[in-house]
Amino acid sequence: PGAKVDQYESIDLAYQALGFDVPKVKLFPGDTKLTHFIEGQTIGEALAKATPEQARLLIAKAQKGFVADALFANYDVAGLGMDNLLVDGGGQIWRIDNGGSFRFRAQGGDKTFGAEVTELKTMRDAKINPSAAKLFGSITDKEIQKQIAAILKKREKLLAALPAELR
Repeated sequence: PGAKVDQYESIDLAYQALGFDVPKVKLFPGDTKLTHFIEGQTIGEALAKATPEQARLLIAKAQKGFVADALFANYDVAGLGMDNLLVDGGGQIWRIDNGGSFRFRAQGGDKTFGAEVTELKTMRDAKINPSAAKLFGSITDKEIQKQIAAILKKREKLLAALPAELR
């Protein structure tokens, strides 16, 4: 398989290692990815129909994966149209389009992926990333620290899910 296909598998496995929901996937030659269909609506659709309290709860659920999204450089996690996160019938958040993580941009071009997790700031800044900031702009430093601690507890499982060049 090509590097992009390997990345698609790696990112989904990394999210799964940390306990986040991503659809089951099967990879095929030719940079082709087939995913299990999840019934639901995009987070943008769900937020548009939600009461203020429902919207607050949906955003809080999406925020639970913020540090993982930032760590994986998945700054397109929300999607330009708030369509890269899916809310199923039970209110569970699914990360359904993670192609813009690690070394590749959402449309497949190369990007810088390194030791500094600048996305912890940029994904909360509406001037830099308006879509992500709608979900993550209100996350607190305390919540970020809590998520970092949780990821550190799963460090070995996460590293085992990644190819050597991404560890």
